[in-house]
Amino acid sequence: QNCDISNLDISNNISLTQLTCSGNNISSLNTANNVNLEVLECHNNQQLNSLDLTSNVNLRSLVSHNCQNLNSIDFRNGANSLVSEFMVQNTPNLNCIAVDDSAYSNSNWIASTFFSFDSQHYFSNSCP
Repeated sequence: QNCDISNLDISNNISLTQLTCSGNNISSLNTANNVNLEVLECHNNQQLNSLDLTSNVNLRSLVSHNCQNLNSIDFRNGANSLVSEFMVQNTPNLNCIAVDDSAYSNSNWIASTFFSFDSQHYFSNSCP
């Protein structure tokens, strides 16, 4: 955390359950091999462009607020109903968040205690 890291390769850490890499200069984060990942905290990474979380079937918590360049989150992992925290506020370039079921996300994540989004964010089963 806050180490000015620009590249982070976690592909060989297949047993990883929690990753905190906040406050760095990471531009991409590949979590495809990290199927055991439960918590991902990558906020305050101004260079981070996108997050593909489709392989992270155990992910329960995503905190990626204050990522100015973040423009894409694909959270279609088949396990959105298990998510207990999703914080992505202050991400002005992010509009559409791809999820398993947009109706479920709208009903259960909007205005909930551990869920925080910007006004332009919306959920879709397939983002443009």
